[in-house]
Order: sequence, then C-alpha cells, then structure tokens
Amino acid sequence: MTDVIDLLPVPTSGAPAFADEFAALQTALEPGIRRFVRRLLGDYGDPLAVDDLTQDTFIALYRKLSAANAPLDLALAQPYTYGIARNLVYAEMRRSRRYGLALADDHDQVGGYSDSAGGYAVIADSADSPEEAAHWLLLSLAVRAAIDRLPDAQRQAMILYSEEEMSYEQIAQIMGVSVGTVASRVHYARRTLRAMLDPDTLTSITESQ
Repeated sequence: MTDVIDLLPVPTSGAPAFADEFAALQTALEPGIRRFVRRLLGDYGDPLAVDDLTQDTFIALYRKLSAANAPLDLALAQPYTYGIARNLVYAEMRRSRRYGLALADDHDQVGGYSDSAGGYAVIADSADSPEEAAHWLLLSLAVRAAIDRLPDAQRQAMILYSEEEMSYEQIAQIMGVSVGTVASRVHYARRTLRAMLDPDTLTSITESQ
C-alpha cells in the first residue's frame, strides 16, 4: 500500500521528523489493521475494499495526529487506529446495505497456518508435514468460521482479543465500551464457540496449548 506520507503534505513544523515517525508508525500498524479490516468486512470485502479502507484509516490518523501535533507513540496510537478502522468499515457496510451493493467475498484469503479463538492458540509447526499443515489449516478455518457466526459485538471483541491480541482495556477503547462489557462479551463468545465447535476440533485445540 502507498505510504500515507506520500499522499498528504507533512506539517511545516518538524516535517522531516514527523514524516519519518509516521512512516514507522504506519509500517508497524498496517499488517494488523489490514487483517482487522478484512475480518470485519467478511462478505462485504474484496482486496480493493480492504486496500481502500486500510489507506483511509491511515489518512484519517495522519490528519488527526498532524493537526494535533500529537506524539507518534505506538502504544497510544494502536487502539485509536483500530477504532478509526472499525468506524470506517461499518460506515462502508452501512453504505453497501443501503444501496444494495455486494462486494466480493474475501473469506478464503487466509494468511498462513496460524489462527486463534476463544483464547485457544491454533498453530502449526513449520516442520509439520503437508498432511499435518493441512490439518491445522482446516482447524483454523473451522475456528474462524465459528467466530464469524457470533453476534456482531462478540465477534468484534473476539477478533481483537484472540487474533489481534489486544488487552481488554485496548478493546474497550476501540469499541467505546467499558472494560467490564468487553470481559462479558469475550466470556460469552468463548462459551458460544465451545458450543459451536465439534468435540474433535475442541480436543485438537486443547492439545495444541
């Protein structure tokens, strides 16, 4: 994706430092933001939509930080950036529904053989045979499909918690709710996932811990 710094003018005060710091911030955050956007879009997402919304997220972040002369601190910017991405994705989904637009399904784009759900790690070893790697991939797909069937608020919380490895405090900031609400959503999501997944999948996940 094009660096946002190449699309917009940098602030006149401290421009070189700001450009370098923002470029580093974008590099650090972009993989997670892109993955998060793709997961939230689901049936509404295609690669172009993911690219556009990811870029729009960083343009909005750039404008906010440059206007406020805010420090480009990764720990502070991370939940704020995810919040921007979440708002943009849901605005796009509302627009798509309103005008009857259908974006291509992007559910089949799975990066690698690693996934997680409900606090369970689902990870394939790099030394696994092709048969073992295929097993882990199918297991990851089953878990991801189950997460996608959760109620929307729980689905968002689980994606942020298990896939993006966010703390409850960070998720609360992103979703604009209390930490207790996040804890409740994750608790009920994990309970629902256990009911959704078949016993063999649950056994495989438990054995991978």
